[in-house]
Amino acid sequence: MLMANHGEKKLFIHAFEPGKTSFEALQKNTSHLRDLKLNHFGLGAAPAEMTLYSSEPGSALASLTKRRLDHFKRKSNDPGITQTE
Repeated sequence: MLMANHGEKKLFIHAFEPGKTSFEALQKNTSHLRDLKLNHFGLGAAPAEMTLYSSEPGSALASLTKRRLDHFKRKSNDPGITQTE
């Protein structure tokens, strides 16, 4: 949890990242934030296991929807990782 002062209120911030490569980068880039809570899964309305599609590991274009990425000059989506909540 990241505890930051917002006036007199304390804020608790949770980060959610289901992708393995992106989660590892998030851990590395936020290691100095001692109160940050990182969650290595996505957040949804109900527990589910889903495929995360991406054109490459750590892609910012990762999606739960398999889609064409030609217009981004990327290969078509390949299944990435599967996460279980």
